[in-house]
Amino acid sequence: MHILWKEFVAQAESSWQQMSYFQWDDKRHLFHNWRSGSQVFGLNKFSVCCLQIEENIINHRFAKAEKQVLKSKQIYQESVEKVNAIFSKMESQDGK
Repeated sequence: MHILWKEFVAQAESSWQQMSYFQWDDKRHLFHNWRSGSQVFGLNKFSVCCLQIEENIINHRFAKAEKQVLKSKQIYQESVEKVNAIFSKMESQDGK
């Protein structure tokens, strides 16, 4: 599971860096995928945020979606820190 987590985070980091170049349809697809992936790892708050962004894009509420994108990055980063801490704790317990 940790390998899948590292892959998810690596792909997400790359996408965050390129986000300003994406068109709205690309962003919708990205947040759709992130919603699904984040559910696997228990990132519920981020998953809900992704769903809201996706719905706003579908409904052409781009200004609202843009504000949520900025907020979602903070939620994403906080969530990643929590999951990383869990994996670190698990790894340190395995090493005992």
